[in-house]
Amino acid sequence: MNSISSSTTVVMLAALTMVRGAGPANAAPPIMPTPPPSIAEAPPTPSNIWVAVSRGYPHDAGSAADQIGGVGTGPDEHTAMIASLNNCASRGAGNCGYLGDTENRCIALAVAGDKDWATGIGPFIYRAQRNALAQNPGGHIVASGCAHNPPTVAKNPGPPATAARG
Repeated sequence: MNSISSSTTVVMLAALTMVRGAGPANAAPPIMPTPPPSIAEAPPTPSNIWVAVSRGYPHDAGSAADQIGGVGTGPDEHTAMIASLNNCASRGAGNCGYLGDTENRCIALAVAGDKDWATGIGPFIYRAQRNALAQNPGGHIVASGCAHNPPTVAKNPGPPATAARG
């Protein structure tokens, strides 16, 4: 009788262990499903920002090369335009005029070259400046800025100096 009760006890202990989820002592660990790879969130899309350029002339302008640029940003074209005109006037120019804008990019204004003025647009400030100068050979940059970076304004460098040949 002792053998019957011992085997019954072993079966009962095995059943109890399986019910609790531990499984038999020699069983393989349960297979857990592989979690899906984590999905990295895309960086937030920057809000639409406009950047505009304008230019005017100092009250004591001596030549067409004496021009002052203005640049401003805003959530829409109109706000950026007003900001660029205010920037132009705050730098001492009179008769400031709006000359162009772009959304979520960079813009530059080249003046006093083969043309009176030209704007260039690009993904980076140097490309916008290069594009403006390519459209207005001999000109110089008076204002440039990017929608998502602080605007920059040239300090009226005047026309590029020509190298003296000796």
